[in-house]
Amino acid sequence: MPIGIAAGQMWVTFVFSNPNPPAGADDSWDLFEDLQSRMRMKGLDGKLGEGRRGGGGNSRRYSMNFAPELNGTTEVEVTYTSGSKTVAKETISLGLEPAPAVVREISEPPRDPKVLYDDFMPVHYGFMFLSAGSEPSDDLNGTRAGQRNGLQGAQAPNQLSMMTGLHTGEVPFRIEWHPDQPDVDGSWQDVVEASVEFTEAGALLSSFDEFVGIELPTTGWYRARYCASGMDEGRELDTPEEDESAPDRYLLQLWLAPQTPDEVTVRGSQSAEYWHGVATGKNS
Repeated sequence: MPIGIAAGQMWVTFVFSNPNPPAGADDSWDLFEDLQSRMRMKGLDGKLGEGRRGGGGNSRRYSMNFAPELNGTTEVEVTYTSGSKTVAKETISLGLEPAPAVVREISEPPRDPKVLYDDFMPVHYGFMFLSAGSEPSDDLNGTRAGQRNGLQGAQAPNQLSMMTGLHTGEVPFRIEWHPDQPDVDGSWQDVVEASVEFTEAGALLSSFDEFVGIELPTTGWYRARYCASGMDEGRELDTPEEDESAPDRYLLQLWLAPQTPDEVTVRGSQSAEYWHGVATGKNS
């Protein structure tokens, strides 16, 4: 998917590799100052990354939070990175005369999620927990009290509670780790999001007396998106017979993000609406 590199989206590292800069430029710092002034002229408010300069001789390395493309006389190697991942590399030319600056579009390589769990999860009484750093709460309603959404509770420390339509049985459940916020898949009937802090990487997926170990990529604040489909059908079935399968399915998507209020992204089932009402105090 093409992405426009703009202020604050991505770090860019410039390596000035031409051993013979144009006349009037004593070293690569002068060339970089010229580049930065041109960026300001074009409304790209870039700023030198402190402590990011390095290299020797006529090679210098700097970081800025915009991605220019210029025409000129001095070759510059540019590395685009998002977090610790290199997105693209290219060589541009840089001169001392003012030149047009444009925001460059590059194609972001595929960034597949890391699957942490993908199996049937036994549930009892229609709920699951994912906890890391605290024991699952024994107050299920308290984990979502005061939230906008009632499907995924994040009010108890270091854990998420998640509701299912099926009362007792096994539901298809998948947990994904994403390096960046993924798009919302329109095939899901109900989608909610909440923020949670996990203080340990060793997590526990649990449901009443069922426990599965899950290894998180890192600790910190996560954004958690809980997706559900078929909750009304699962609630109606309640408990499947031996030859029956659960009609409801679930997905939990995780990525690192600052703490923000929870939200209901997609509304669909009556079951989800009921639990939203429990969270807000509308339903008991």
